Amino acid sequence: MKKLYKRALAVLLCIALTAAAAPAAVFARDIPGGLLPGDIIPGVVIVDLNEAYDGELAELFPYLETDSIEDAYLASIIASGRTLDQVSERIRSMIGTEFRIELTEFTVAAAKNAKELLTADGRVKKAYYDYVPDSYDDVRYDDEAPDDLIAAAADYFSERYHTEVSESRVGLSYGYGWFGGCYLADLRADIIAIDDFYCKYIGGYCIHEYQMDDSMVIYHGGKVYSLSDAYENGVVSDGDFALVADALNRRYGNYGRYRRSRGTVSYALTVLRAAVKLMGKPTPLMVDYFDSDGDGAVTISDALAELRIAAGLEPAPWLEC
Repeated sequence: MKKLYKRALAVLLCIALTAAAAPAAVFARDIPGGLLPGDIIPGVVIVDLNEAYDGELAELFPYLETDSIEDAYLASIIASGRTLDQVSERIRSMIGTEFRIELTEFTVAAAKNAKELLTADGRVKKAYYDYVPDSYDDVRYDDEAPDDLIAAAADYFSERYHTEVSESRVGLSYGYGWFGGCYLADLRADIIAIDDFYCKYIGGYCIHEYQMDDSMVIYHGGKVYSLSDAYENGVVSDGDFALVADALNRRYGNYGRYRRSRGTVSYALTVLRAAVKLMGKPTPLMVDYFDSDGDGAVTISDALAELRIAAGLEPAPWLEC
């Protein structure tokens, strides 16, 4: 049943001036368990209008069964704690042009049908799905970090940079956890100016946005190693290193961005690249993202299945649930 939100724009502006502590997505549902970054969020669609709408939200899309319709720009202003005078004229002019719609039917199929209806609406510039966001975690200090990690890191940086580095100059930026008796950490030290990220292959595993300064390290047996040294010296087993690669790749969300193009030839080619190991040796996370037929491996059959879907020869199963 539709909820009637009698929120004419003038009323909304008053709310924005007084409700600084309101959340950005007042009506947002929890993301269901089991979905991966880049997956479509069931029952949700986002729409951009050609012109700003200032009427009652319940009357905006009468052909949709909705639980809520939220003005995206207004919600962002409210959540920021700023008044309208404190945001730019360009932002103010965007109020009423973008809406997040939560449908009564909480399925991907409902989102697909709504997107098709909205695309045919002459007032709509663009309608698109909402996706599970990539997992960019906040800085985390892990209580399970080894007691002597910082001391071992000071020795590591001293040797690597050929200068004396005391413990006071080293800190833990992020603790990923333990992998087969080895601890994965992202460290910081005042001898490092700016982190530089790029893709690196270690032992055949692809690590996205690897830190060039080697501040991502493995701790084992009272000593800190660079990821390359830890792998090459056998400090961490091959299987556990696959989990290390997954921990790093999961945090930076690269696979999630690929999944947003599911149903296209581009995505099928991505699966093919994963199948023939151009994206590195397969890891459990890669299987989670690219194993289309659920046989526990990423193969050329998965890529062909995705290509058939992209060509319209088979329906997209994730749009039917």
